Amino acid sequence: TAAIVHANADLLLAARPEPAQVAVIFNPLVPLLGGEQAYGDRRNVHRAVAGYHRMFFERNVAVEFPSAREITAEGLRRFKLVILPTPLLLTEQMAAALEQYVRDGGRLLTEARPGWQDERGHAQPVLPGFGWHRMLGVRETELRPEKQPRIHWGNRTFTGAVFAERFAPVEGMGEPRVLARYDDGSAAAVERAHGRGAAIVLGTFAGEANQLEPQPMHPLADALIEWAGVTRPAISGSSFVELRRLVAGEGELLLLFNHGKGEATVALRQPLARAARSVRELITGATLATPGLTFTYEAVLPGESVRVYRVDY
Repeated sequence: TAAIVHANADLLLAARPEPAQVAVIFNPLVPLLGGEQAYGDRRNVHRAVAGYHRMFFERNVAVEFPSAREITAEGLRRFKLVILPTPLLLTEQMAAALEQYVRDGGRLLTEARPGWQDERGHAQPVLPGFGWHRMLGVRETELRPEKQPRIHWGNRTFTGAVFAERFAPVEGMGEPRVLARYDDGSAAAVERAHGRGAAIVLGTFAGEANQLEPQPMHPLADALIEWAGVTRPAISGSSFVELRRLVAGEGELLLLFNHGKGEATVALRQPLARAARSVRELITGATLATPGLTFTYEAVLPGESVRVYRVDY
């Protein structure tokens, strides 16, 4: 392994992970909420972030995790989709940055009760807080504690956690589009255009629910990928195979991981930045035919194994 790394150090040192299209905001301030009556324990936000990561990982869609304390509208602009889990505590700066991101053309999903409290522990008089009721076009009318509220998003069904928040349209802001409903038919998720972008509020905590009781190929990810226009890799197989890309100016590395014990039949079509001069598999040493502008891979990947393809332009 050391010899392979050394022989390919030129590309390994130059390459960087493929830029992510999706950001899941990690907010370290949420655990500061006081008291069990406020919201569970201090691990909620970690579970929420992990639950959303799981949704996109199983589809080989790369995700980044910006800290809420460091976000800016400019820094978020490169993401097609931003997810704000457990958004109960925000600051003025966080709320302004996320609203500007939407106004500039971004797509934002926020979970229940965004901006309920600020960093001083003061509750906002209207929810969603920090003026987001105008961006989202709704205000909170009711909050019911529910362990696993069921959400119907078109023909997709999944569960939330902790809360089932109800909404009413804000007068004069137009009628927001209902995307999902609870079992009783009331709105569970609504979308509203804002500036050049759009935002969705989901009245429960789907990320945490997916970490506590994982739902394979969670359907919310497909709904969000379609809504935000996120590009997903063209990979399929008899079982899950992880795909990772490291890209550089003069080439890239394609890494395929079979985490399962059994072999996996895999098919991949990966567009390249430009026509390749050569392709070599680093583990077996095999040389592939020059693929042009698309790397095509069809093979059986042994269990608990990896293949690393070096593409030189």
